[in-house]
Amino acid sequence: MPHTLRLPAEVTDNILDYLHDDHPALRTCCLVSRSWLPSCRYHLFSEVVVRSADHPLSLSNFLEFLPTCPDITSYIRTLKVV
Repeated sequence: MPHTLRLPAEVTDNILDYLHDDHPALRTCCLVSRSWLPSCRYHLFSEVVVRSADHPLSLSNFLEFLPTCPDITSYIRTLKVV
């Protein structure tokens, strides 16, 4: 049976804090382990920018996304509509 090595939570948090502004890397880290998901989501969703209606990041698309993943709302600290 293979052994799974787990990093201490402090090490994982330091890694993800370092990547706080690298969204592609954080999205990849979300796939590494379920234990990494909350820290990744904290950085990915702490500030959400919603754009005009014709943009892929529009308010209507955002509102359609929220019911598919309702726990995301607990990570949003800033919501900007531009």
